[in-house]
Amino acid sequence: MLVAPISAIEPKVTRAAYSLFTDQQEAQLGKQFAAETAKRIVVLRDAVMVDYLEGLVKKLGVQTQRPQLTYHVTIVDSPQINAFSQPGGYIYVYRGLLNMAWNEGELVGMLAHEISHVVARHNMNRLSRHEVATEISKRARVQGTKLLLSSSELTAWEGAFSRGEETEADLLGFYTMLRAGWHPSCLISAFEGLRAFTGERDLVADMLATHPPTAERSRYLSEELKIVEPPDTLRRDSAAFELMKQLLRELPPPRGK
Repeated sequence: MLVAPISAIEPKVTRAAYSLFTDQQEAQLGKQFAAETAKRIVVLRDAVMVDYLEGLVKKLGVQTQRPQLTYHVTIVDSPQINAFSQPGGYIYVYRGLLNMAWNEGELVGMLAHEISHVVARHNMNRLSRHEVATEISKRARVQGTKLLLSSSELTAWEGAFSRGEETEADLLGFYTMLRAGWHPSCLISAFEGLRAFTGERDLVADMLATHPPTAERSRYLSEELKIVEPPDTLRRDSAAFELMKQLLRELPPPRGK
């Protein structure tokens, strides 16, 4: 059930015209990427915290524009304030981000943002663009024709998400958490929290370097708040969140960097 009206400003997720992969192929690739990722991160295996986070992403997932996906959460045992997602619904949350969140709504906002990258197929679109560019390069060499794409243009298909993709994920996340019952203003306060940590640049460098400026994000999300006018009765915090924070405080220092 929707807890608040949807603004017409919510982005409509459609499959890109150049997309090369089916949903089934995305799921298969997601499992492969997850297996490779497990080899290069230190995982925090706390059943209570994982169950709590899995519950949050499940509630968010069914309110997205791709509710048929199953979303999974892995806690990265690192002090870095970051999170990332992979195709097929795999979400990775760093322990530093869990420590930073002041309330459940802020944590949910960050999760909703990462889930939205999956919903919008941002990873798969980037992979499709890379495959198309690679094929064009191969054909140009084989056929002896002049390659119209420069090397810099070819490599541009890879790397971090674009500012446009990050903005889309912000807006999708805003409306997802709204429908799931959390106050979307918490997404704005989460970004303000990130800005408060800019003095510890090494901890937040990845997230700040690849996302739009905090002031810009606060501006367009505040405009959405004016349009939607969400009721104050929407959730911002919970006892389960406070328990999770208590468990974090009792853990030994992170094992990863």
